[in-house]
Amino acid sequence: MNGILPLGTRWKGEPIPPVPEMTTYFVSGPLRLGVEYRYLNDDVVEKDLAARTEETYPITSMRRETKLRGFDTQGLSLHVGDLAGNEYLRFDFFGDDPHYHYVLPGDGHVVIMYDQAANGPMLDWAMECLRNRLSSMLNQAGADELVEQLDEVDVDYTITRVKELAASIEEGVALQAR
Repeated sequence: MNGILPLGTRWKGEPIPPVPEMTTYFVSGPLRLGVEYRYLNDDVVEKDLAARTEETYPITSMRRETKLRGFDTQGLSLHVGDLAGNEYLRFDFFGDDPHYHYVLPGDGHVVIMYDQAANGPMLDWAMECLRNRLSSMLNQAGADELVEQLDEVDVDYTITRVKELAASIEEGVALQAR
């Protein structure tokens, strides 16, 4: 599993895919970054599971609760992948359940809970990861060939655009909540 520490929960199967019409993509060479505002509830989860040809379930877990039921959450998601549509990293800024994923195409994914007390606001942390640890995180997810093709200047410019859109969406959601 490319040296990923036994943190979080390892799942067989892919995570619930982004909704194309709710996702804005930015391209930087071979890299595709998506910004999506997601709504997840039991209906969305059930529909996704019903469309799958293989079962999705936890393989290993550091958490007691690993069910795919009882969802009623929403928030910003950042998707990091390639031009072919493979996703390797995902950051989910869900109110009571912030977490991130290492997605291992064809080999499941690992969900790691985010600790806001230790790391501060998740958007700032995720942008720091994209700017300074993108290559190592992509390597962990098995995207070595993608890393070899990255242009740091172009990636930095694209990450700035991603952050602007993500911050704008978060600000809009905060205004609506008032």
